[in-house]
Amino acid sequence: LLFSITGGNTDNAFQITGDSITVLNPSAINYDTVANRTFNLTTQINDGVDSVYTNYTININDVSIFFDDQTFTVEEKLPSGTVVRQITSDYDGEGTLTYSITAGNTDNAFSIVGDNILVQNANALNYDIVANRTFNLTIEATDGTSTETATYTINLEDITLRIHDRTYVMYHQSAVGTIVGEVASEYYGTDTLELSILSGNTADAFEIIDSNIVVKTANALDYSIEANRTFNLTLEAREDDTDTITETANYTINVSLSLINLQDQTYAIKEESANGTVVGQIVSNYFGSGTVSYSITQGNTNNAFQLDGTNIVVQNSEALDYDIVANRTFNLTIEATDGIETTSAVYTINITPLLINLEARTYSIDEGSATGTVVGLIVANYTGTGAVSYSITQGNTDNAFQINGTNIVVQNSEALDYDIVDNRTFNLTIEATDGTETTSAVYTININEAVTAINQTKQQRLLVYPNPAQNVLNIEIDNNLGNKVLLKLINNSGTIVHKQIAFANTTVQINTSDLEAGIYFVEIITDNKKIAEKVIIE
Repeated sequence: LLFSITGGNTDNAFQITGDSITVLNPSAINYDTVANRTFNLTTQINDGVDSVYTNYTININDVSIFFDDQTFTVEEKLPSGTVVRQITSDYDGEGTLTYSITAGNTDNAFSIVGDNILVQNANALNYDIVANRTFNLTIEATDGTSTETATYTINLEDITLRIHDRTYVMYHQSAVGTIVGEVASEYYGTDTLELSILSGNTADAFEIIDSNIVVKTANALDYSIEANRTFNLTLEAREDDTDTITETANYTINVSLSLINLQDQTYAIKEESANGTVVGQIVSNYFGSGTVSYSITQGNTNNAFQLDGTNIVVQNSEALDYDIVANRTFNLTIEATDGIETTSAVYTINITPLLINLEARTYSIDEGSATGTVVGLIVANYTGTGAVSYSITQGNTDNAFQINGTNIVVQNSEALDYDIVDNRTFNLTIEATDGTETTSAVYTININEAVTAINQTKQQRLLVYPNPAQNVLNIEIDNNLGNKVLLKLINNSGTIVHKQIAFANTTVQINTSDLEAGIYFVEIITDNKKIAEKVIIE
């Protein structure tokens, strides 16, 4: 049989290969060349006697995100925060691409910051725990409109010996015996490790003593002999009793005329880290005899950070919140001075999202409510791949409540009795964990006295009707709630299905005809409180 294309093949876009239609001219199917292109191909099958003709319509889809699968290997026992690979993709849209891991991230081994894949859980890369591990990460790229996925296959390599590249700085008048820096290596064998300098040691400037690189020849560092000297040492690590296990690394040693050497650094910190959390340390060398002081001179948006000695610490935790600015990066200019000499460096701080974002809530329940009554819903957003469990860790006086799935329910109805304790309020600390990350929030539960239920409803609760609702839900906003409030309707899984701004002395109507039947919570957020009411939608 002979296959051929007899019509519709504009710009020779396609060809017949065997019994398949394949692309011949990629430019012919490029949206940048011709948008919304459609090919109406006519193909011929000829056996030498008869011919059969078939029509094929080929529509060209516009693709703005081009995202390919990748396979690579990483060494075991890499520390958390290590960048293992940069995500590669082509994008010809007008938005901004964001990336996320949607599947395959066993033990939350990796996370994404910007377009870099980082180690998140170092234990997940340990051969002593799981040998021959392979991660098949499904990574999603989206600009909010278009979405593409690719599989990044990461193979874990068993390592016996590792030696790391390093860059150090030395003052040009450093004395013999001065320690330049430590040789950074890990060895998981049982023999003795030997370290040596193979090359780059001009004028016999350095030697290795007890895993440290030290000055051997002081004149080799002198600026009056050679200015701006840089040594590129090749170091070797070798098992003492074998010639088979050896590793090398490059150690760059810059000789500085300056007394203050302040180095750029990159750190990562979780969003909503508490004030006072240490982000990282200022890395500098000082060869003078004075005292160096440090300050942040640029890039400290919303006063997010401050300096405590040589530590960078969180000053304004709200500035790290992903709900305010997603994928935020701070490029801090840090200045160092000893009163005579001044220098600066850029410290890049990437904010990584919390896997578990647990929101605080305030609920109310009438005294005398029966055991098993649902008080309210635990509201959390989880972006990981594991399973989240919840527990009450503090504030559960008389074991008044327990957690059933994501619901807070009454466990001891007597604990809600006004005859025992007047005006009781429970401030429950609820903890959420997926086994890797743990976070907590306070859920405030006010107990309404039965005899004042009408006044209590007017002062602290919402008027929501009908309940159960079928097609329309009415919510009255009274003056006591404030002039302007944020109104949310949340389903039993914690998903916000409706959100809007509402004003005093108005009745908000929500169309519920398209919502699934079940338990929902109407939540009002004012300047100083949150109030929620349970409603059933049929």
